[in-house]
Amino acid sequence: MKELPYHIIFEDSIDPQYIVNLKNLRFLAVNQAFVRISGYSKKVLLSRLKYNDLIPPEDLPLLKKIIQRRKAGLISERYQFRIKNRFNKIIPVEISAHVVKFDTYVLVIGSWRNIAERLKWEKTIREKVTELAQANNRILLLTEKIKGVPKLTSSLLKMPTEEHLIKNICDTLCEREKLNYESAIIYLLKENNLLYCYSKQSLPQKRNRPKPNFPRKMNISRNHILSRAFRYFMSTSNIFNKKLFWDNKNEYIILPLAGREKAIGLILLKTNHIEKELMESNPAAKKGYYDVLRTLINSVGLAIENIRLTEILKIQSIRDGLTDVYNRRYFENTLNEEFGRAVRYHRRLSLLLIDLDNFKAINDSYGHRQGDIILQEVAQLLQRNSRKIDSVCRYGGDEFAVILPETTLEGAYLKANNISQQIQQRHFTNLINHKKSFKLKVSVGISVLSDAIKTADDMVVAADKLLFKDKDKKDYALRRTNLPPPIRSR
Repeated sequence: MKELPYHIIFEDSIDPQYIVNLKNLRFLAVNQAFVRISGYSKKVLLSRLKYNDLIPPEDLPLLKKIIQRRKAGLISERYQFRIKNRFNKIIPVEISAHVVKFDTYVLVIGSWRNIAERLKWEKTIREKVTELAQANNRILLLTEKIKGVPKLTSSLLKMPTEEHLIKNICDTLCEREKLNYESAIIYLLKENNLLYCYSKQSLPQKRNRPKPNFPRKMNISRNHILSRAFRYFMSTSNIFNKKLFWDNKNEYIILPLAGREKAIGLILLKTNHIEKELMESNPAAKKGYYDVLRTLINSVGLAIENIRLTEILKIQSIRDGLTDVYNRRYFENTLNEEFGRAVRYHRRLSLLLIDLDNFKAINDSYGHRQGDIILQEVAQLLQRNSRKIDSVCRYGGDEFAVILPETTLEGAYLKANNISQQIQQRHFTNLINHKKSFKLKVSVGISVLSDAIKTADDMVVAADKLLFKDKDKKDYALRRTNLPPPIRSR
């Protein structure tokens, strides 16, 4: 997914997405999902409507407060809201919004998620809980625990990462004060394999009871209880209505972790034997309990999928779509952070600006596809020759930048020479004639933190000046990297 172009992520996203000018609330971009939920055409949205035109009148004061928070410096937030479509239908949505600055504009990049179904599920949960609360006194303690499931669902959906979510759902399922399962195990699908992710056990295994021998990796085509269960859940589009799958040998319930369109994994649960006896004595309570459990697990599957989509968008926002190195915005933010850290703690900091000398001639003569391949190969070379703490960025066009924390001028000089030599020695792919590769030369500008450098921008300007000294030479064929002489620490 990392390599998908940004416009595909934006246009084909299942969730409605938009970009709004914070100053006048005009739409600058919307995707097809946004068009569908609003009921308006893209042309109307981009030319005639404002964001507040899609808000019910009674909710406009709340929108005003949200806008004020953003103007006051709030960068990102997630909250529930209501929107009004073209047909005056009120739709509950969860809004994720992020404020970014682009040139002189302040933009809000956001997405809506229709939560009508989720609210319906929560209502169903509350109804099931109420029904269970009316069961006989023998399962009163069990029903009290189930009452907390809607609250648990909401808290789990706010987990920041997939790892946090998986750990917390297993802990929640096994905590005695909550759902009190004896153990919980989660597998997630990757390509065609189920991969073990996390497990939780509420009590130590009894000595006379063998531990279940579940593999850490299982191909879904194999004849194993996990693979059979997964294929069972994948055999229909309506995963949510599938019956529970039982592993009778190990006494596990197996349920699907379902995304929007398909199962993304499995969760295995072993019921506490005391509560199992209580439920067996009351079939109505047992059914309600499992309905609540199924709803909780379904919410977890959707939450995992949402976190993954958010991570993809986050990566796309800081990565260059062509070369997969960091983009210009990331470069500027990181250079400012590293500059501030170096000044504050009196640390070393260097910067390289790298320009491909004869790239324009190749691009003009052989086409942009050929140029793209060369840029990708240069980016890969720079990444292979950089440390984990370095930041390789595409500065623009055929220019790259490398931020070098904890690096002196001598170190930057050696780094620049090494890069220059490797690029000059490299045989770059020729799409038309594979036997005749391309040769490149580079110009490199270096700047280091010193008393003369007052800001991060000064470092860029200093490196740029050295870089463009080469551009004034008439004999481009003989051009070499123009670097200052190395210095020694005093």
